[in-house]
Amino acid sequence: LLGWLLFFVGWADLFQAPALIALLGAGCLALVTLRGNAAPKGDSPMPFRALDWTLLAVLAAALAMEIPEGLSPVADGDSLAYHFELAKVFLRDGHITFVPRAVDGAVPMLVQMTYVPPLALGGEMALTLWAMFSSWAVALAQYFFARRYLARHWALTVVLMWVTTPAVLYGGGSGQVEVRIAGFVLLAVLCLIRLRETGLGRFAAAAGVAAGLFVGAKYTGLFFGAAGLMALVCERHRLRLILIYGGFAAVAGFQWYF
Repeated sequence: LLGWLLFFVGWADLFQAPALIALLGAGCLALVTLRGNAAPKGDSPMPFRALDWTLLAVLAAALAMEIPEGLSPVADGDSLAYHFELAKVFLRDGHITFVPRAVDGAVPMLVQMTYVPPLALGGEMALTLWAMFSSWAVALAQYFFARRYLARHWALTVVLMWVTTPAVLYGGGSGQVEVRIAGFVLLAVLCLIRLRETGLGRFAAAAGVAAGLFVGAKYTGLFFGAAGLMALVCERHRLRLILIYGGFAAVAGFQWYF
């Protein structure tokens, strides 16, 4: 959502600190409007067992290994040449700027938009820490997804496998967008599962938003969005659900294509 909103801020030539602070402040205030029970379905009040604590300790150690990456200067070539560099260019110009360069000059950049505020307000260290924490948020989402269907220790095991995957260790604290895109995929898949279980249109809308954010973050999101449409073909009231899903996906992902 932050990246989606920042597109309009950049389009309006307002990539300056006051506008960014106002947007972030409004977002923090809007958090109080969130309501509902966030506990996973089937969660039990049973106390943590020794195995759970052991897995948590190993998970904490694995996450601690990423802290030096979050505190250190940018090192990988893709972030230096493109992901973080574009945020720096946009901030310097005060608005979104077209980069006349082959391959990556005209691509959807929803995730890169989120790099602008930390770079503007906190410098390079704030930027790398944001990259680290946003990748941790994907792991947290993965836990709640897994916890719906698995016991606590198995859900923690799934998250531990995720955070220790070499691609996540390498890309989680960098500017590369794939780890953060995984969060969109998780949300879309969970909503499609809930749609299958309940038949409620609101889950088609939420899945469409998640798929649209992927579309707005990378061209390959178009394939994922189409796959979601194929999943809806098998549902009752398929036409209504496809229209809901497609409409919300278009709103969430249209900006860079427009």
